[in-house]
Amino acid sequence: MKQTEITLADRLNYLKKLEQQQISDIKLSSKHINESLKPLNIVKYSLSNFKQEDNETEGSTLGLLAGFFTKKLIVGNSKNPIKEVIGNVVESIISKAAFSKHSKKAD
Repeated sequence: MKQTEITLADRLNYLKKLEQQQISDIKLSSKHINESLKPLNIVKYSLSNFKQEDNETEGSTLGLLAGFFTKKLIVGNSKNPIKEVIGNVVESIISKAAFSKHSKKAD
């Protein structure tokens, strides 16, 4: 009877340690996933994957990013329709200007 109790106790301790290890692995994985899904890291990853010889894609992406950030600076989180229209117009102008400037540099 004692042999069975010792074996059960050992097995229970083993399973508790295994559970703790699995919990710590899940926490570590969730931290990694959370870190990789942050917007800044997504942008960094996307920019690091650009090919230097693909100037058109690079230029259009830079233009879109410049327009987006300019719109965010102007409009912010405002829900004012006039600000949003102005932001859209400015975004379009900045995007086109940044793209054309980059295209001229590539030539």
